[in-house]
Amino acid sequence: MGRHIGERSNEVELMLTSGAIYILRLKYDGYATYFFQPTALDFGAVDLDNDEDATQSVVFSSTTARVTSDIVVDSAWLQVGRHERSNEETEIAVHVSKRNLPHGKNYARVTVRTTDPFKPEFSFRVSAEGVSEVRAIPGHLFLKPRREGMVRFVDADGRAVRIGSVDAELPGFNVVKRPGNSSLSLTYMGDGRSPDDAAVFWMTTESGIRCRFLVSVVD
Repeated sequence: MGRHIGERSNEVELMLTSGAIYILRLKYDGYATYFFQPTALDFGAVDLDNDEDATQSVVFSSTTARVTSDIVVDSAWLQVGRHERSNEETEIAVHVSKRNLPHGKNYARVTVRTTDPFKPEFSFRVSAEGVSEVRAIPGHLFLKPRREGMVRFVDADGRAVRIGSVDAELPGFNVVKRPGNSSLSLTYMGDGRSPDDAAVFWMTTESGIRCRFLVSVVD
């Protein structure tokens, strides 16, 4: 239905019983009954080393249309909720889940469904850059059960840092420091069942700086 938004034109052909043919040309504008602002959100640099909240909002306004409960997010690092400000305004609150935000620049899209029959949904882009004093490469490791994976750690200038200790929220992993003490070998030694969510690991450097990385076990 959204393709009917904007200027449109049609022709109607009439044939009379006398055989005469008349052509009527119709022009009209189709428009949505709502608007939203802003049309994109940029969180900029998001510090992964602290627990400070990172939330922004998009406001939907309409005298007739409403936001439905169907809000779709295409990335795990975003959490979205809605709040009815009034009969004419709905706030779409967008929260960055630092637990799932990878290091570096990230993009996502939020799609919101509405009751407008001519434009039943709208979407907006969200961007955020995960930054930290020390980062893991890769920031999100995908492992097959009993298969080894490697993660190395560097500072903001790309220089290797030395590992002090490692903590994980999910048991069943065999974690070994590799020679040079700046990278880890990880192997999932569980019973073969994949965890529902990514496991969060925290590495602390010898100088006391913490760095978070994610590990998912896949079949």
